[in-house]
Amino acid sequence: MRLEGLAPFGAPVFILVARANRATLWLPRDRQVLRDAAVEDVLGTIAGLPRTADDLLALLSGCLVDAPGPVTAGSSSPNGWSMVELQDRTRAYLRRDGDAWRIVAGQHDGSGGEGAWSVTYDGFAPTFPGTIGFRQQAGTNSDPGPASTLTLETSQVETNVPVDPAAFDVAVPADAQPLTLDDLHRSDPMRDRDAGGSR
Repeated sequence: MRLEGLAPFGAPVFILVARANRATLWLPRDRQVLRDAAVEDVLGTIAGLPRTADDLLALLSGCLVDAPGPVTAGSSSPNGWSMVELQDRTRAYLRRDGDAWRIVAGQHDGSGGEGAWSVTYDGFAPTFPGTIGFRQQAGTNSDPGPASTLTLETSQVETNVPVDPAAFDVAVPADAQPLTLDDLHRSDPMRDRDAGGSR
């Protein structure tokens, strides 16, 4: 996985690379680096999106979740919508698009202590969503806590193309200052700043 938090000008706000779900986060503007952290811990801290690399790919591609398991229940409405409940208590909402069904939203009730979350998909072109809206509760059903809301837009999507292995590495200067997850949480690199980044 490779994610870059681009700014209107200058160096990126962050570069996040990962292999086997272990991440390196480089903050070029602060010359700080976080090494060998779980992807879900890093994404949860900088974006309120505590997801593994595989989970993130499933969300961005409109598949909802990685390895969702079998359908346990479902229902349909007269206006062309259907809901299916998956084994892990995730619900997928589908809408007819021509001859096929397309997942346009999903939600999880927060069981298992991960906090309730929901996602919406819009602007498919042709099969990948152009806009993804994600909302994550910080706590559980009994103590939901604050929610994080994230809107992502995709463009110039390419599939099934070779990727240079170097894309999953980042060149970190030898004098970069080490960073911990606690440090990252306190610094919040996605806060409003001159670079234009916002959480």
